[in-house]
Amino acid sequence: MTPSPVAALGDRFDEAIDAFRETAPAFDAAFDEIRNAASSRAFTIAGVTRADVVASVWRAMDVAIASGEAMATFRAAVLPALASAWGVSGDKAAPRVETIFRTNAAVAYNAGRYRQARHPDTVRLRPIWRFDALLDGRTSSICRTCHGTTLPADHPWWRTHLSPLHHRCRSSFVTLRASQVEPGEMTDRPPEEAPTGGFGRPPEDPWRPDPNAYPAPLRPAIRRALAPPPPLPA
Repeated sequence: MTPSPVAALGDRFDEAIDAFRETAPAFDAAFDEIRNAASSRAFTIAGVTRADVVASVWRAMDVAIASGEAMATFRAAVLPALASAWGVSGDKAAPRVETIFRTNAAVAYNAGRYRQARHPDTVRLRPIWRFDALLDGRTSSICRTCHGTTLPADHPWWRTHLSPLHHRCRSSFVTLRASQVEPGEMTDRPPEEAPTGGFGRPPEDPWRPDPNAYPAPLRPAIRRALAPPPPLPA
């Protein structure tokens, strides 16, 4: 079973780092405009309109993914600013901060997995994918339904059901050699239950906001957020 992001991200995963760095800080209005086509390429925080706060949280998430940082460290870095932006206490903000961490870690992790799995050499050797959910009392109904779905890598079902499928999703997928799939294990009719809006789509070309499309007071913060991140340590 493929491990999923939990309290700490663990060893460095370059494809996941690259995938996260191709998102960009966005605000509710802009996010609504691109939701259907490119929501996997925008990093937004519901209820936060200050550019500097969104950008600082994006930077903190970037550090967490690049360094394998624990969720507690990320929470300490962003909780005060987010609690203030939401107008709630730190205790009430903490679960939402955890959702930000877990969801964006899962998006980056699975986007990295997707890039590895789509490499021509990998597709040639491992042309079959299987949806892999973590089954316990917290498993969502859609992930439980999709668990074990086994289809060719180019099957259209993966265009709408690539994990994560919802906030805090812990599912992933594994690649298989044809010899690893027993007769009768291929899925005849994949589940039709739809993921939460904005989830389930594979990563496509990076989306980048145009700073000039934002009000003038916000443009410096957008440009700072889009500045190249520091190089990864060797």
